[in-house]
Amino acid sequence: MELSKVTRAAMELPRDQRLSLVRTILGATGFKSEPNEAVDRAWEDEIAKRIQAIDAGEAKGKDWEDVLKEIDSKLAS
Repeated sequence: MELSKVTRAAMELPRDQRLSLVRTILGATGFKSEPNEAVDRAWEDEIAKRIQAIDAGEAKGKDWEDVLKEIDSKLAS
């Protein structure tokens, strides 16, 4: 089956099923993730800072399509 077809089918799944699929795929690659309270807390703090910056008008987002183009460009070089 082509990756594009699998991707389209996966994107039609409900969110919880997509997350389950991601966990399954990461598990199949040997990716291991152990719970880490310090890391989780650091991410929560970072998320809160970013939300505050957006709410204060200090940060601006980018269109998702532009982000994907930047990633593709970096991976191609």
